Formats: sequence, C-alpha cells, structure tokens
Amino acid sequence: FNELLTRRQVTFERQTRFTAEASHQLRTPLTAMIGTMEVALRRDRDADEYRRTLTVAVGQAGRLSHLVEMLLYLARADVEARLPETAPFDLNDWLDGHLKNSWAEHPRAGDLRRKPADSGSFALVVAHPALLGQAVHNLIDNALKYGEAGTPVTVSITRVEGAIELSVEDQGRGIAAADAVRLFEPFFRAADVRQAGIAGIGLGLAVAARIVVAFGGSLRAERPTGRGSRFVVRLPSADAE
Repeated sequence: FNELLTRRQVTFERQTRFTAEASHQLRTPLTAMIGTMEVALRRDRDADEYRRTLTVAVGQAGRLSHLVEMLLYLARADVEARLPETAPFDLNDWLDGHLKNSWAEHPRAGDLRRKPADSGSFALVVAHPALLGQAVHNLIDNALKYGEAGTPVTVSITRVEGAIELSVEDQGRGIAAADAVRLFEPFFRAADVRQAGIAGIGLGLAVAARIVVAFGGSLRAERPTGRGSRFVVRLPSADAE
C-alpha cells in the first residue's frame, strides 16, 4: 500500500511539472505574437513593415503549432499512441530517402554523414514511416544543435540479433552522467544547455522515445569515449520474425 501511494505521489508530481512547463512553453510564443501585433497596430505603417510583422507572427504560430502537436502526442494513452497503420519496409532504403528529402536543403547538410550499409544488407522493420521520420528528425536535429558547425553527424544502420539499430552520433558537448537518467523526460534540459542559451523546449527526445516504443522498439543514449553522444533506435527485425 505504501508503494502504491508513493507511485501515485510520483505520478502526481510529474503531472504537475508537465502542466506547469507546458503552460509556460505555450504562453511564450503567444505572448510574442500578441506583442508583435500590438506594436504594429499602434500607428499606420508601410507595407514592408506589415510584411515583417506578419512574418514574425507566422514564425511564432508555426512554433506554437509544432509544440501543440508534440504535447497532444505525449498526452495520448499508450493504446492510442500505438498506431495500427504500420507497414514493412527496408530501413536502409527509407533512411536514404529521408536524408535526401528532409535534410538536403539544411544549412548543415554537408555535416550529415550516412555510414554505408553492409553490402547486400536488408533491414526490414514494421513501422509507420512518417512517424518514424519524426523520431529520426528529432534525433538529427538535436545532434546538429549540440554539435558545432563543421563537425560530423553520422547516421548508420546495423543488424543485431533479432533487431535493427539506427544510430545518430554527434561530436558535440556530450551528456553528463547526472543528466543521462532524465534525457527522455518531457521538458528536461540540462543546466549547462540552458546557461549556454541553446534554443529548445525539451520535447524532442521525449516524443522520439514515445514513437519508437509504440513500434515495439526502444531508444537509448550512449556516451562514446571522447566527445559527443550517440542515440540508438532499436526496432524488431521483421525478417527475423
């Protein structure tokens, strides 16, 4: 009974923190949008100024929309998050297309390295391609964010017994041992990251982990020797089944 009460208390405290953080993150872009438009309406302005104002407002609205989508996904029950419309596909072919279609125009596209797959390798998994794409996008975005321009971000696929692993490795600031256990908590951001002023809201890894778990897989963080970090998506191998 004491253990039950303890679990309920931990859940309640986590829910309270989540609600407080979500409220703060939602208010920030809303406040910026309202403030920008109020300033623009104080006097008549020319077309270029109104265009700049609308551009800022659209950018904040996009950020708000993205935040709401992530919050809604995290708020779903586990049974709702496990989407039924999955399909088998080769992860190697899919990753090549994802990197080409989603990252070719990125300013740091040249830092993205795709480690070649083994000759004749076939990595069949069962997942929802678009959702898996969001998870991988979050991992690559994090890697580029925390690694300096000019340092490589390596994406690779390997086969392990009964599973396929997709890893994203950077040469950035790395992960402190004290922070490793909280990386996948919604809104968690390390103290040194906040102090460095690196942009972010702390939802990317939480959403990525939730997506991967919905496909029967797992997401783990590793601290390679030296500089940087590695995030590994592990999915069941469909051809093994």
